[in-house]
Amino acid sequence: MLPPPPGQARIWFYRLWDPSESLNVANIGVNGVYVGSVEPGGAFYRDVNPGIYHIVPQNQYVDYNQNTDVVVVPGEQVFIAVLDLTSGANAVSGSQWYVHRDAWYAQLVLPQYALAQIVNPGSCAAPQRSLPAAAFSY
Repeated sequence: MLPPPPGQARIWFYRLWDPSESLNVANIGVNGVYVGSVEPGGAFYRDVNPGIYHIVPQNQYVDYNQNTDVVVVPGEQVFIAVLDLTSGANAVSGSQWYVHRDAWYAQLVLPQYALAQIVNPGSCAAPQRSLPAAAFSY
């Protein structure tokens, strides 16, 4: 893997392949600007100037801890796992039908763990998140 250009840092965005979750692409914003979309099992990166970045997956389902902030320095590479927790987020329910919306979460992941997941997504489990108990509709 090549390092970022001199004086810049690199932010990676990736998703594991999990056919039980959404197969839609996750649109990612950084500091209020759309930077790309990541599909299931996919990854992309953006080279950025050193600084503070607010990473926001675009959501219709709003929850806390969906966004993350990172501080990057020249030469650094950081990895953001884009997690889909749609199966636990029933955004709208009705008496005879249910509407499920994608629930994206951005999570900073240790580089060695993220690289293992990107290179061989079946080799290790997805990062675990601690989420609050939510009301379930049946």
